[in-house]
Formats: sequence, C-alpha cells, structure tokens
Amino acid sequence: MIATPVLVALAVAGSSLGISGALLSRRRHVRVCGVVLALAGLSVGAAVVALATGSEATGLRLLVFAGLILLPCAVLSYPHLGGRDPVEFVCSIVVVGGGLLGAVSGDRTVIATVGFSGVLALVAVVWWRLEHDAADRAALTWLAVGGVGVGLVAGTAVFAIPSTTTWSLVVLAVGLVGPCMWVGVTRPDVVDGRALAVGLAVAVVVATTYLAAYSSLVAVVELTGHPVPSPAALGLIGLVLAAGVPALARSLHDGIDQLLFGRRRDPLAVARGVVGEFGSHNDPVVALAVIQHALDLPYVALTADKVTVAAIGRRPDRVGIIALARLPPPTSTLVVGLRPGERRLRSADRRTLGLIVPLLEQTVRLSRVTAELQLARQDLVTALEEERRRVRRDLHDGLGPRLSGIGYTADAVQNLLREDPDQATVLLRDLRRVTSDALDEIRRIAYGMRPPALDELGLVAALQQQTRGLRTARNEPVMVTITASPFARELPAAVEVAAYRFVIEAVNNVAKHSNGNSACVSLSADDHDLTVTVSDNGSNDRPWAPGVGIVAMKERAAALGGTLTIGSGEFTGHIETKLPLRLSGNHREGHTS
Repeated sequence: MIATPVLVALAVAGSSLGISGALLSRRRHVRVCGVVLALAGLSVGAAVVALATGSEATGLRLLVFAGLILLPCAVLSYPHLGGRDPVEFVCSIVVVGGGLLGAVSGDRTVIATVGFSGVLALVAVVWWRLEHDAADRAALTWLAVGGVGVGLVAGTAVFAIPSTTTWSLVVLAVGLVGPCMWVGVTRPDVVDGRALAVGLAVAVVVATTYLAAYSSLVAVVELTGHPVPSPAALGLIGLVLAAGVPALARSLHDGIDQLLFGRRRDPLAVARGVVGEFGSHNDPVVALAVIQHALDLPYVALTADKVTVAAIGRRPDRVGIIALARLPPPTSTLVVGLRPGERRLRSADRRTLGLIVPLLEQTVRLSRVTAELQLARQDLVTALEEERRRVRRDLHDGLGPRLSGIGYTADAVQNLLREDPDQATVLLRDLRRVTSDALDEIRRIAYGMRPPALDELGLVAALQQQTRGLRTARNEPVMVTITASPFARELPAAVEVAAYRFVIEAVNNVAKHSNGNSACVSLSADDHDLTVTVSDNGSNDRPWAPGVGIVAMKERAAALGGTLTIGSGEFTGHIETKLPLRLSGNHREGHTS
C-alpha cells in the first residue's frame, strides 16, 4: 500500500506535468511533446485515483506506463521529434522498447533495470542534442536543469534518508521537469540556464561524493572493531570532509561546464587565440567572428556614432557595450550580445574583452586607413583620367584642326605656285602664322603636363623666373625672395612639379589677397621630405578662408602622401607643405598634374 504523502506528491507531480503539457500543446513546434506530456500527467492522476480507491494493480500499471513510456517519449520529442541521428535513433529504441518491456512484464526487477537503462539513454540523447543542436540549445538546457534537479533530489534523499518522505520528495522533483520544459520553450532567458544546470550538476556530484566519503569513513571505523563514533566524533568527521567541499566544487565546475556545454576557455587563452586570428586579417567582420566564436557569444557588433558598421549573429534583447576609447572620431563601441539568462557581462568575459579590445581597435584603425587609402587611390585615378581627357580634348579640338588647316594650306600653296605666285605668298604667310599658333598650342599642352622651365632651368631658377614681375591688386610690385639649401638627392619628378605649383599658387595668393608686398620662399630637403614654406608680410586683419587654390594645394599634397599646414601671425601669413621623397612608381614618373 502506497503511503498517503506519496499519493499527495504523485497528485501534485501529475498536475504539474499535465498543466505543463497542456500549455506546451498550444505551441505548434512543441505540440507533440506537449500532448505526450499532458497524457503522462493524466496517467499519473488516474493512477492516484486508482490507488486511493484500492485498485493498487491498476494504479501501479498506470504509473509504470507514465514513467517508462509517456514521460520518456515527451523528453525524446522535446522540443521537436528527433531520431534523425544514429545516436538519437538507438537511444529512442532503448527507451521505448525498454519501457514497453517493463510495462508488459510488470516485474519489479525488469522495471528497475529498464528504468535505469532508459534514464541513461535519455541522458545520452539530451547530451547529444546539446552538443549538436545549436538552435534548440536554450530549451535543452532547461530540460537538463530539470533532469539534474531530479537527480540531485533523488540521489541525495534516497541515499541519505530512505523513507516515505524521501520518496515524496523524489516524486515532487519529477514534477519539476514539466515546468522546466515550459520555461525552456517560452522564457529561456529568464535566468542563465547554463549556469543553473552546471551549478546543480556540481551540487549533485559534491553531495554524492561527500556522503560517500562520510559513510566510507564511518564504515572503516566500524570494521576496525571500534564502537560507533560518538556524535561529536561524527561531527568532527563531517567538518573535516566539509573543508574540502569548496575546493572540490571549484575543480568540478569547469570540467562539468565543458562536459555539458563545451569548453569556455580562460581569458588569456582566448586572447592568445584571437591574436593569432587577428594577425592575418584587417577586416572588422573577421575580427568580430573570431570574438564571437572564441567567447561563444550570440551577437557581436561594431558601431560608429551609433551606426552599425559590422555585425555577427542575431541581436538579443540584452547587450553589453564597451567603448573603443583609443580610436579617433567617429566614436566607436563594441556591442556584445548577452547569453540567455545573463543580465550583464560576466567578469571573465570582461577580462577577456579587455585583452582583445586593443587588438580590435588596431584592426579598426587599419581598416579605416585602408579605406582612406583606397579613396585616395580612386581620387588619384580620377585625376589622372581627367588629365588624360583634358589633353585629348586639347589635341582633338585645338591642335588637330590647326594641323589639318596647315595641311590644306600647303596643298593650296602648291597649286598656286605657278599660276598665282602672289596669292601663294599670302597663303605662305598665313601658313607661317598658323604654324606658330600650333607651336604655341603644343607648348601650352606640354606646360600643362610639366612646366618646361623645370627641365631647362631647374626648380629654383624656374621659380625665380615665374615670380619675377609679379604685382599686387594695387599694381605694386611684389618682392619674392627664394632661398634653397642644397638638395642631398635629386628630387622625384612628381615632387618637383608639386613644389613648383605650390609656390606659384602661394605667391599668387599673396599678390591677390594679401595686403603685403613681399613674400619669402624657402625650400629644404632631407633624406625623407622636401619642405616648402611661403610667408608674406601682410597683416592678419581677417580670418583665413580657404579657396580653390588652397584646396588644390591640399589635394596635391595629399595625392603624394604629404601634408599642408596653414597659419598666420599678427603681421604675417604662413603656409608650409611637406612632400615625401620616397614615392611609388606612378609618382616617380611625374603623373601629378
């Protein structure tokens, strides 16, 4: 006869399973599991009624049917029907076949044997799905929480206090499986199921180990012929064993976490792995993927001024934000999605990210520089194509017709030499004029590509020639003084052209816009850069307003990888550019306009 406390516990457990199953059956993707779980609850409830009314045989068969067939089938179909993988298929055969064998035979030994093997098969199925089914891992984690909870209560209670109260606790623990399954489907992030499952598993192992060690020591004392220890001695034995519980729990935690859910590595190991991956990539997307994989995060994103630049994974409701403080504007942040049940970033994750963030900042900085370099190259290619288009247009629209006219005029002169020499002479004069105009056009085109004075006179003498006779807007002469230290090496053609055009533009700005009447030009070069400065004696009575000339100088300096600095004092204006002397092949060929 089953005691009344156990019947009450069975009624509570059956109600819990039945209600949970009814709620789950309302959701389409877990409907099969919900229906089977509800049937298990109804079977337990019917068994309670049968046992309470004296039909013990019927009640026990209903309990065996619910415990060996319906409840295991609900677990096998949670959160969806399995059986596709060989492991799941074999375990399902063991559970269902063993359950049917135990229900048909009714022998307690058979029931106990198939029940134990069925529990092991269910553990194997859940474990296998946790390892291989990422989509349902959160729900399966809550199933593991319920299973570990049952194991904790059953193992500890039955071992310590084998009584009616103990079996009542075990039955109530079985009733917790249904609510855990419902939470896993509807609210998996209400708490961290992973941490809860690991904590329960650690508690089961520690409690079992403690009780086994305690009983073993007491048994050894009795086997040596000594009397049963006094309560004080037993308390001392328990105290000594309890001292080792924290160390045992710490050592078991990481091992059980890895066993159930895979390795969660220590921060330094993760950072070392990320360093190796970062070393071969400068792509933020690849870097975020490395971080997500290393820390097992659901979502990682990089933002700039609150705009997502790159992202990996699906953004959850709760995220952690880490500022990338070492990057220049725009303001960048690393957005990390929290795992289900987490309300903030764990300290271990923060330590790991603290080691990784500098590497990510370097990756983002390199990515930005690469993007800027790509834009600069595109601008350079565009400028070269525009220059080629200008030269082609000048040749086609200007020089081409002139040369064609020269050819036609030469033909006319040839025809008129004998019949009308005077008219031929007039045409020859026109031919000479048109030829002279064509030569001027050729010089203009060539000057647009590279000033000929640079090849004929050199940079300094060409500047002196070009700035001679310069006058201000008030028709006053501008005195331009040019000083240059001896260059240690020959200047690249592109640098020479850029410096020439920079000086010409700068002194023209002095003549047009400054109220001064003199300008000083200085050129100096070392092994790395050519430095060109232009200053004037005009007073600074209004702020600088960069115009087309200044913008052109900035673009020319940037195209060569140089810099341009503009400033002014109380009585002078000052502008300086630094042009690197180590250029790429295209620049050495003088392709800068």
